[in-house]
Amino acid sequence: MASNESSARQRKDLDEKLTSLDGQLHVLKSDQERTYQLYLRQGAAATFVSEKLGELAVKIAEVETQIVHRSEQRQALAEQIDAALGYVAKTRYPHRNRVIFLLSVKGFRAKEIASLTWDMVTASDGKIGNSIRLQDVAK
Repeated sequence: MASNESSARQRKDLDEKLTSLDGQLHVLKSDQERTYQLYLRQGAAATFVSEKLGELAVKIAEVETQIVHRSEQRQALAEQIDAALGYVAKTRYPHRNRVIFLLSVKGFRAKEIASLTWDMVTASDGKIGNSIRLQDVAK
């Protein structure tokens, strides 16, 4: 299960990094557009603005490259998860094992998964609920 916890952390880290990079890209493109508008004005120092546009173009290219790289990592991780689910489907208890695997991918630790009870996962009508009610009970 340790590798599943690691996968969950990797996935979360990749998602956070992609969100951050998307934000950086937006800011850089906005700066680029504002700088370009300065360039178009007659009173702006053309050399400074031209250099600034060049710097921004380089930074934008770097961020776009990072986004592509992180997206590829994310895709590879998704493929690994799909492969693991394919394997789990062929085990003796595929439904149980799928639930255990998916909970571990979401970041649950082995002890937390092993400690789940029906009360934690069922709704008041006795059907499987939409959420898990975790209880903070030391054992």
